[in-house]
Amino acid sequence: MFKKIYIIFLFTFNFIFSQESIKSSHLSELDEFPIFDQFEIPKSKKNSTLLFQAKLQQFFITNIGSKSLIYFKEDPSYVLHLKTTLDGSIKINNLSEFTNVQKEALEKVLEKLSIKKGAQKNGQDVAIEFSIPLQIKFTEIKTIN
Repeated sequence: MFKKIYIIFLFTFNFIFSQESIKSSHLSELDEFPIFDQFEIPKSKKNSTLLFQAKLQQFFITNIGSKSLIYFKEDPSYVLHLKTTLDGSIKINNLSEFTNVQKEALEKVLEKLSIKKGAQKNGQDVAIEFSIPLQIKFTEIKTIN
């Protein structure tokens, strides 16, 4: 009797965790990347992960307000750890690594970003976790006389 209960428990436990692994993936495992309302990512079989990350990086850097941008230093490279969920939301996982002003600026940018269609793997919607670098470069502005 105990063997039967134990076997049923193992099958149930295995089924639950195998379903969880299907729902969450990394960028390299995806068949289709998320589609955003704000910008399009050209379909490319070559370097598609890098292109996806570069477009998101560009979106964050260009949408951080100029008043908030001064609180980001040029020297360190910031890394955003993002997560999309099955319901189409996106959030930053590592906000604790930023100052309060930086957090507010990043959250404002994130509010502007919305997912039209989620990521897919094997024909199913999946949640994904990924990182994008934020390398902010300040250039000297020269006036022309």
